[in-house]
Amino acid sequence: MSLVSTTQTVVQCQARLRARRGMTLVELMIVVVVVGVLSTLAIYGVSRYIRSAQSTEAYGIINAIRGAQDIYRQDTMKYLDVSQGSYANAHPAGTPGAFKTSWAGGSTTTANRFRELGVELDTATYYTFACVAVSPGGSVPAPPTTKQNFGFPNQVSEPVYVIVAKANLDGDSTFSYIVSHSLANELYVENEGE
Repeated sequence: MSLVSTTQTVVQCQARLRARRGMTLVELMIVVVVVGVLSTLAIYGVSRYIRSAQSTEAYGIINAIRGAQDIYRQDTMKYLDVSQGSYANAHPAGTPGAFKTSWAGGSTTTANRFRELGVELDTATYYTFACVAVSPGGSVPAPPTTKQNFGFPNQVSEPVYVIVAKANLDGDSTFSYIVSHSLANELYVENEGE
C-alpha cells in the first residue's frame, strides 16, 4: 500500500467521522435560543388572544345593557339608574380579579335593578358592570378612568346613561375599563387586557 492511498483513506475516514459526529455545542445552543424565542412569542400571542376574548365578552354584555336601557326608555321615557348614581355599585358585586364571578343571583340593589332592566346572564364574567343614569337637568358623574372628558354637558338636556365595565384580567393592581354611554355609539377602552 502506498503512502498516497493511506493518506486518502485517513482523510476519507476523518470526513466520514465529521459527517456522523452530529451537532457542535455552539449549534445546539443556537437551536435552544431559537426555540426559546419562538416559545416566548407563542406564549405572548396566546395570552393576548385570551385577554382579547375576555374583553369581547364584556362588549356583548354592554350591548345587552344598552339594548335593555333603550327598551326601558321607550316604556318609561327615562333610563333606569341601575347603580344608584355611583360606579362603585357594580354587579357582580366585589372587586374584579383574574377569575370569573357568577352574574346570576345576587341580592344587592344593583343586581335587582339589572333584573328589573331584563339583563340576566346564566354565565360568569371577569368584569363588573355599573350603569348610572341621569335625568334631564342632572350632571353625569365622571367615570373612574384616566380619561375624564367624555363630552358630557354640565347639565344634560335629555336622559343619559353611562355603562362602566371594570376588570383586572391579569391579577395585578391595574384595572381595565370599558365605557359606553347613550350620547354616542362608541366604546372607550382603557388598559385592555389588564
